[in-house]
Amino acid sequence: MHGRLPIAWYDFDGDGFTDMVMRAADDRHADAYEKYTDARRAGSGFLRGHSRAIHEAEFAFELNGDLTRDRWHSLDVQLTFTAYGTAGLALDGQPDRLPQLRPSDHLTEWCPQWSTIPGAAERVYLPYVDGYRIATNFDGWTGAWMLWDEDDDDNLWEEMFSRVEVDKWRGYADRIGDRVEADSTFRGRGQLYVGAFDRRIHLYGADCADWNVDYYGQYKGAADRALTDEGPEPPAGLLHTLVRYRDSSGNGFIDRIEFGTAEYGREKATWLADRVVDLATLADEIEPEPDVQALFDLRVATPDTGWSLEHWDGEPILDWSGTAPYAAYRRIKELYEHLCAHTWIEARMLYDVAVYLGLNRSELLDECAASATLDASELGQVSDIRVLRGYASLTDACRLREKYHRGYWLREKVLLDVLDALPEGDRFRAEQLHYTGRTGELCRWLLQS
Repeated sequence: MHGRLPIAWYDFDGDGFTDMVMRAADDRHADAYEKYTDARRAGSGFLRGHSRAIHEAEFAFELNGDLTRDRWHSLDVQLTFTAYGTAGLALDGQPDRLPQLRPSDHLTEWCPQWSTIPGAAERVYLPYVDGYRIATNFDGWTGAWMLWDEDDDDNLWEEMFSRVEVDKWRGYADRIGDRVEADSTFRGRGQLYVGAFDRRIHLYGADCADWNVDYYGQYKGAADRALTDEGPEPPAGLLHTLVRYRDSSGNGFIDRIEFGTAEYGREKATWLADRVVDLATLADEIEPEPDVQALFDLRVATPDTGWSLEHWDGEPILDWSGTAPYAAYRRIKELYEHLCAHTWIEARMLYDVAVYLGLNRSELLDECAASATLDASELGQVSDIRVLRGYASLTDACRLREKYHRGYWLREKVLLDVLDALPEGDRFRAEQLHYTGRTGELCRWLLQS
C-alpha cells in the first residue's frame, strides 16, 4: 500500500457507465506531495508513506443519469470522511490483498524503490465490495465534507475535490460552480438532510458552507488545465454570485442564507452580501423550528459478503443485491429523484400562480450577466457572470438535472417578482411560507390576497 490508494468504480446496472466511486487514502499523501515533487525535479525517487490505515474515505455518486458515450462518468455529489493526525481506520483487520500485482514501469519511474522492497508485489486495500460499510461505520472519523456539482460539469474524478482541499495539497478541482459544506469536528457524523428553504441536500453539522455559482456551467474543467480542454480558466476579477450558508444557532442545521457577489480567486476579501434570509425569524406555530429537518444517513447495515479482489475471477459482478455500496447508492438516488420531482412541482406551481396574477414581470429579462452562448475565447474576457432576474429558459424541464437546476432558480426568481408586487406588510408572510417549504399554502394565500 502507498499513500494514495486505488479508486474503486462501480457500475451497478451493467450499462458500462459509472454509478458510484470509492476512494481511500492515508494521511501521508498530503504531506508527501511537495517532497515527491521536489524529488522528481532532482531526478530521484520518493516513496510515499505507508501507515496501513485510512485517514480519508471518499464516496461519489452519479445521480442525474445523463451519461453518454462521450461522457462515461459525471459525478454529482461527493461525501468525504477524514481522520487526519489520528490512528485512522486500520486495514489489518479487513485486508483485500493483490499478490498478483507487480510494480509497473509507470510506478517505478518515480518510485524505483518499489522494485526492490520486500513484499512490494503485495498490496493491502480496503475491500472493494464491503469497504463502503467498513469505512462509513468507522467511529474514528474527526471531520466530514460534502461537495455538490451544482453546475454539472465534473466529468473527471479529480474535479470532485473541493477548492479547500486543493489549497491544502494542490490536487485537482473544478474552478468554479460547486457547493462545498464542511463539518470540521464530525459532530454531524456525515448525515444529510433536505433543506425546506431550497430543496437541496445539505450536510448536517456543517460549520462552513459556500456555493460559488456558475449559472450556465461555462467554466468547465479541472484546476490542472493539462487534464482537460473543456473550458478556459475564469479570468482574474471575474464577478460571480456566491451563496453562503451558516448555522448561527449551532444545532447542526443551516438557518442563515446569504446571497451576494464576490470576485473569483478573492472570495474572502471581496464578498458582499445583497440579500439575507434568516430562518430563525420565520418561525411560527406551524414551523417553530424552520431549519430543523429529518436526517438522512448513508450508512447501511448490510452483512459482509467476503468478496475479495484477491480471489476475483475477472468476470463482471452482475448481482449487486445485498451489498453495501449498492444499498447506499439506491438510497441517495431515490432521495435525489424525490426532491427533484418535488422541487419542480413547487416551482411550476408558484410560476403558474405568478403568471395568472400577472406577477411574472422579470421573466423575459436577462438570466445571467454573461450570455449562455459565448465560446471559450470570449469567456476568457468575461468580467461578470452574476445571476440576474430573468427566467424564460427555466419554465420547462424533463430530465432530473433540469428539474433540479431549473426548479431551484425558478422558485427563487419568481419569489422575487412576488415580493416586488406585494405591499411591504405582506412580504414577510410570503418569505415565511416560501422558505419553510409551504409553497402550496403560499400559492393559495396569493390567490386569496
